[in-house]
Amino acid sequence: MISYAKSKGYHLPIHLCTAKLKDAIQFRNRIKREALHTHRAFDEMDDEGMLTRGAIYVPELSPGFEYNKRLAAADKDALHKKLLDVMASITASLHLAVPDIALDEQKMRILLSHKHVKRWASPCKKQGLIPAIVVEYPTADQFEVDIEYL
Repeated sequence: MISYAKSKGYHLPIHLCTAKLKDAIQFRNRIKREALHTHRAFDEMDDEGMLTRGAIYVPELSPGFEYNKRLAAADKDALHKKLLDVMASITASLHLAVPDIALDEQKMRILLSHKHVKRWASPCKKQGLIPAIVVEYPTADQFEVDIEYL
């Protein structure tokens, strides 16, 4: 198209944007928009739209090999009750309000700020839980990009 326009003598501003570049920029912008609309009060959002948050996992569902299979096969009712009990303990100990802590029913984990999970790491480990700081996409699958187990 650029060559054709030049050969015809058109004096139009023409810009070439490759599909690869366009996709990369559109994806980045989409992630940023998604983060702006879905982040929780305790999430930290970076310039790329990635969310940093604290997470507390039960041992049988910590991220790793065949995580999705283990999640699908899990007794969600039992895990839900266990996580609600843990949330009550954390809420009382750290004096947190509802916006400061949440139960992620999709991944069966507790979410809170990375600062609070650091403070609560030792008691979590004593209860057999796995505290972590995660960096993840603000998408429906909440894909973890980085996990730092505490």
